[in-house]
Amino acid sequence: PESLTRHLAQMLVANVSPRMAFQMETVVVLSPEHMNRYRDAGWDRARFLEELRSHLQLDGDDIVEGAGGIEEGMPAALAGAQLPKFPPDGIHVVHGGGGAGLFSTTFGGWVSGPMGSVTVTREIVR
Repeated sequence: PESLTRHLAQMLVANVSPRMAFQMETVVVLSPEHMNRYRDAGWDRARFLEELRSHLQLDGDDIVEGAGGIEEGMPAALAGAQLPKFPPDGIHVVHGGGGAGLFSTTFGGWVSGPMGSVTVTREIVR
C-alpha cells in the first residue's frame, strides 16, 4: 500500500491550497477496497497515519509568499523549513463507500484549535 499512501498524500497536499501548512484539518475517506489493501498488508491506523504524514512534509521554500511568482503563500520567515501539511491530530480517517471500485477521497479545509472548530465524529451502525 506504499504507492497508494503516496497517492493519497498527493491528493492531500492540494487540500485548501498546496501552499497552506499546519493550520487546517482534513478527513480521509478510505473505500472498502483500499481499506482491504491496508488490512491485507498488516497496517493499522497508526501505521497508515505515520506513513501518510511522512509524505506530507512541505518545503517552506516552495510555499512561501512569492515563491514561483505566486503571491499567495506562507510567511517568508518559514523559508528553509520543513513544514507539516496538517497539525499532529489534523488527519481524520474514516471508512466509507461501497463496492464501486478503488475510489477513496478527502474532505479538506477547516481551521482547528482556538481560531477554528473541533472535529466531532459519530459512528453510524446499521
